[in-house]
Amino acid sequence: MTGASRYDKGKELLNACNHDAWNALKENVADVCPDLGRFVAEWAYADVWAREGLDLKTRQLVTLACLTTLGGSELQIQSHTTSALSFGLEPSEIVEAILQCLPYVGFPRVLNATSAIRAVFERESRLPVDY
Repeated sequence: MTGASRYDKGKELLNACNHDAWNALKENVADVCPDLGRFVAEWAYADVWAREGLDLKTRQLVTLACLTTLGGSELQIQSHTTSALSFGLEPSEIVEAILQCLPYVGFPRVLNATSAIRAVFERESRLPVDY
């Protein structure tokens, strides 16, 4: 696959995941490191996300678990939570994926991830528990 077609394929998949993500990414890096947007489109999305073997819902759950484990990735957690909801994942499934990280990464990272997903659930009126 040529560089141009990888770029286009990656942008297309990124837009399918979250229609605001490509424009936001491009705006955030354009004046500092414009190649970063191209790397995300080509490498992360065209080369990795587009692979066969896992559906996009499963890739979103894995990604959310990885971002939770990393810590300090709350903006990316919010973006991927938005994508996960658009792919049909239920808020309760997203919560379970993040909660699964608790024994391995600890309370601070899971609490931070929970705050990040809560912001998306509130914005989308999709809070899984109504008290």
